[in-house]
Amino acid sequence: MHQNQVILGNWEEVSQRHASELEGHRVEIRVLYEIPSTKPPKLIYEGMYPQLLAITDADFNAAEWRGPKDGDL
Repeated sequence: MHQNQVILGNWEEVSQRHASELEGHRVEIRVLYEIPSTKPPKLIYEGMYPQLLAITDADFNAAEWRGPKDGDL
């Protein structure tokens, strides 16, 4: 039985690094075009989500999962 393998990289990387292991095998080549973004990525910054400032330690403790209670199974 054969195992499928995914190898990512540009053509130069794949052809140089994996030529010997792929020699004699059938391969499928998919070309993934990168779409240039017109906007720079938006980074998270302090104060970005002001509604989260109201969260307290008690809120985190109330939301913490504590495992199944006796008889829940």
